[in-house]
Amino acid sequence: MAQTTNTDLSLRLTLDDLIMASSWDKSWVLALMDEDIIYAETPAIDSQPYFNSAQLTTVRLASRLRRDFDASPQAIGLILSLLDELRPLRQLQRQITLTRMVHDVDDS
Repeated sequence: MAQTTNTDLSLRLTLDDLIMASSWDKSWVLALMDEDIIYAETPAIDSQPYFNSAQLTTVRLASRLRRDFDASPQAIGLILSLLDELRPLRQLQRQITLTRMVHDVDDS
């Protein structure tokens, strides 16, 4: 199961851990890897590939997209890419809204 080390506090999951977290089969998780949606990291010390907490979050989101919209790995890749582009735009929109609110208060 997931492991941490004393020197590295980040989550380290095996492929089997990731498959269990996804609630789908191994071929589906491998398809996410083929689409570069998730990727394994291989530390220099041992050759056992692992996945981190960000990859786990991505697999869980991909699982919801597949469950809710019956999205293919290719569609999931596109959706996640669009969501990544949308985040900074939403942040900018919030900043502009706050700036306008401050400007309106100053003008009163």
